[in-house]
Amino acid sequence: MATLINLDGTMIKVYPADKTFSLRELYALVGTDIVEFVSLPDSPNGASLVICENGKIQDKPANIVATAIAHTARAIFTSDYIAGTALLCSRKELEDDVKDVEDVKDVEDGQQ
Repeated sequence: MATLINLDGTMIKVYPADKTFSLRELYALVGTDIVEFVSLPDSPNGASLVICENGKIQDKPANIVATAIAHTARAIFTSDYIAGTALLCSRKELEDDVKDVEDVKDVEDGQQ
């Protein structure tokens, strides 16, 4: 079970169509065609926020709740923010091909 964090602060439990979320499902939930994974360090279940990669460029509004989660986890700089809808999920909720994308992104960001 993952949690969709809407711009108005509401949080909705969501479930994948199968056992894990596909990349296509992530695109639909977050409302984008390219996602970014914000790993939350020290989370017990390897949690990440799945967000719109281009949210700021597309002038999506700040997501106050998702930003607070990321700041608390020290996953983003205090001057940064999450733009648009976000999905909070554990690594085990992602399909293997999505995990591969996440691993590549973490390496690019110097997190592994």
